[in-house]
Amino acid sequence: MDTIKNYVETMFINLPETPEMMQLKVDILANMEDKFEELIGEGMSENAAIGQVISEFGNIEEVLEEFNIRDEDEQDELSEEVLPTIDSHEVEKIMTAKRGVGLKVGLGVMACCAGVGILVGSNANGNQGIGLAGLFLMAAVGVALFILGGFQNSKYEYLEKPFVMTGGTRREVEKQKQAFEKSFIVSITLGVVLCILSVIPLIVTAINEGGEIYEQRMVTIMFFIASLGVFLFIYAGVIQGTYTLLLEKGLMKQPTAKELKKSKLASKIDAVFWPIVVVIFFIWGFVFDGFGISWIVFPIAAVLSNIWDPD
Repeated sequence: MDTIKNYVETMFINLPETPEMMQLKVDILANMEDKFEELIGEGMSENAAIGQVISEFGNIEEVLEEFNIRDEDEQDELSEEVLPTIDSHEVEKIMTAKRGVGLKVGLGVMACCAGVGILVGSNANGNQGIGLAGLFLMAAVGVALFILGGFQNSKYEYLEKPFVMTGGTRREVEKQKQAFEKSFIVSITLGVVLCILSVIPLIVTAINEGGEIYEQRMVTIMFFIASLGVFLFIYAGVIQGTYTLLLEKGLMKQPTAKELKKSKLASKIDAVFWPIVVVIFFIWGFVFDGFGISWIVFPIAAVLSNIWDPD
């Protein structure tokens, strides 16, 4: 049944959502479902029944001709490239995978920070060998998590290019993003608070002169606290960013050649722009100890990105 529903959504994706069109879509879906149940009752397999139903009801050209939706000039303007269409099932798979990517990358960053913390703490106790071993071990864990996350994410690189998303799917994504909004705000807020609090051990060290060993231990604590904040940034950011990407890059219909060219240009710019923003964030945070304020680069970047991608 879901296959038939998604097919009907795709059939009507380029048509205006007028009351007449919406009613027609409901009628066609009802007829297709009735026919499907009839064929199943006759002993036909599910896949065969779906194929026959689609072959009998899936001619959208007749709908276009009956309602005179597009004239010949508008047809000529459509791009020759047919973009992939994403339905609700694909969105569910994407979000599950992206959560996994955010978790792996976030834990990878924490592992690397933990390695640095182990090194600093071991040096304070005079165990440099143990510190180096801990650093390389945690770095290996972090890199492994980065690689696993990268492979998982590579399956969805097509999201960086234009694609079409059905109207019902878009509304579902908007609801999910709205539901996640509170969690995103809480995660970012806690991340900022943790990054700010991570400076406290250094302040305590400056007030209480406990010697080099005491200072190195405080630095270790700072790394652990900051890594928790960065984890929240990454995990929540990946999920929120995926919702935003789906809504911003997902087109409501197959585009014209001009629209497709504009969308591809914006994607190419974003592919260079956002990695630079992330690098600035980490350099500002780690090199200049600015995690308490460096998060501001993301809202500023979002505003700047609207210059070339206002849609």
